[in-house]
Amino acid sequence: MYKRQALTDVERAAGRDPAPLGLVHSSWGGTIAEMWLPYATLFGASAGCLNTTGGPPYQRKDYANGALYNGMVRPWVNYSVAGVLWYQGENNLFQCADDGGAENGPGACGVLEERTGYACLVSRLVTSWREAWGDATLPFGVVELAGGTSEGFSQSMGAFRHAQAAVKAHARTFVAAGHDVGDPWSGSEARCHEPDAPYACQREDGSPNDTPYTKFFMGSIHPRTKKWVGDRLAFAYRALVGAAPDAAPRAGPTLAGCRVDGGSLVLAFDEALLGDDGVRAWPSAAASGAPTDALMVRYGDAWRAAAIAPQRPFDEKNGTRLANFASTTAALDGDNVTGVRYGWADRPFCIVDNALEPCAPNGGPLMLAKNLLPALPFWAEVAGGECASISSA
Repeated sequence: MYKRQALTDVERAAGRDPAPLGLVHSSWGGTIAEMWLPYATLFGASAGCLNTTGGPPYQRKDYANGALYNGMVRPWVNYSVAGVLWYQGENNLFQCADDGGAENGPGACGVLEERTGYACLVSRLVTSWREAWGDATLPFGVVELAGGTSEGFSQSMGAFRHAQAAVKAHARTFVAAGHDVGDPWSGSEARCHEPDAPYACQREDGSPNDTPYTKFFMGSIHPRTKKWVGDRLAFAYRALVGAAPDAAPRAGPTLAGCRVDGGSLVLAFDEALLGDDGVRAWPSAAASGAPTDALMVRYGDAWRAAAIAPQRPFDEKNGTRLANFASTTAALDGDNVTGVRYGWADRPFCIVDNALEPCAPNGGPLMLAKNLLPALPFWAEVAGGECASISSA
């Protein structure tokens, strides 16, 4: 719904009458991706998927794998559709491998090249649905899991978002960031019901004299902060189908490389995806000593928070883009840098006590200066003072 509203808002802002836009809503709460793929695709000898340990796909007891595809997707294939939006994954998190660290690394939730885990499932979802509609270029969008929706597996959220990004191995696909737009009161409703609380909510039981605001539904597993997701889906879809201006960015800041430069770590972002925008860096909380999982640097085997230096990519006087519009720096506090990660936690930018204050949406320190799209989470291995491999969401 919010994506449709965002698309029509864009048309009205341009002075055009929005074309009618219909949505087909096919969903079943609490399901796993295996139920939404054709059975033959899931278990194909050469192109099927394996679980994260190399065994057969997981099978739940309530509904057979492929059942929801047969009942809730296949009946629609004679309709012409302009694209697919996929928002699912919470109930697949438990299948991720656990390496015992505070945050599981890339590959924990599947590797596309090895046909394992969710990375394989979401890739096969795209190919099988496109085959069903007979359209090899059918636009397909995926929403990253929002913070606070881990169903008890928060250590796998960064790895799972990376697995979701496997969809980008296919042409005409896009991902809408969700890591920074969990419900502001995720994990606590202590002050959420107070009428003067920011992002106030209504109790789920509908108690008398409660606030008139949107209520929680099954807690933070269904974040109320959907407008950001809708706007980002609309932004990405318009860019994909050529409806956006040529100079518009194609994604939020996406890491392209890094290097150690004395006492700093320089992060370089993909210029081609920035369009006419630039990377805005707000000072991260680590600079003031507050806890944060925003940017973490690994020294040997130990991860420590790093402070991101504030930066504007445009000249304040004439608006021209500065030379460092696609990079930013972070202070190092040691030698032997072996890795760096950003936004890889469940709720990476929540720097307050969530029992007392809300965690503001879109609160990451790195984003586009004009379009305010957040930087995509990443995990990179560092060797010889440079990024040797990069895994992004």
